[in-house]
Amino acid sequence: MKKLVVLIILVPLIGVAYLALRADPAPSDLIIGGGTDEHGCLGSAGYQWCQATQSCLRTFEEFCSDAVQSLTVAIETNVGVKLSRIGEKTLNWRVSSGTDKILLNIPAVSYGASDLTNAHVTAINQYLGTVGQISIDNVAGGVSAGLKGYYYHYMACTFNFQHNNLVENSFGIMEPEGDSFTTELTCGFFNPNIKITN
Repeated sequence: MKKLVVLIILVPLIGVAYLALRADPAPSDLIIGGGTDEHGCLGSAGYQWCQATQSCLRTFEEFCSDAVQSLTVAIETNVGVKLSRIGEKTLNWRVSSGTDKILLNIPAVSYGASDLTNAHVTAINQYLGTVGQISIDNVAGGVSAGLKGYYYHYMACTFNFQHNNLVENSFGIMEPEGDSFTTELTCGFFNPNIKITN
């Protein structure tokens, strides 16, 4: 009887030991979600190729200026206005944190155009408002210039526009004349899901 009890206990223990010692690949050898693209980026993990940095990255974690270029191509396609690259810039971006307003200095890329009409400026703003979300903390305007901020695909973008021609009126106040504007679209990385503190 004792031999039977020992055998009943020993057989399951041997089975468990066999399964534990079986040659399974180590977790670090497993690729979760499948293969990579032609650049070696694992798309199922959120990585995509960034031509500007020549690396795989997650656009919700870091900035790829390719996204700004893609946005300018979409503006040209949908609005008919070509914006040309100006260069790298610092974007001043305001965010609300509770009752506080915080000013962030974000590395960014700028594109622009000169001699646009008011109709062009309006069409670009309407397009940005359709594909993005306006940031009420980043809106300013006056008689001769304005700025609107937008959230777009993990980017903060400002669209700045100003009249090219200002003349002094009879009261000594500068006011716009004609229908010619200079514009600048500046975008940098911003993830609104990341908590910002002072």
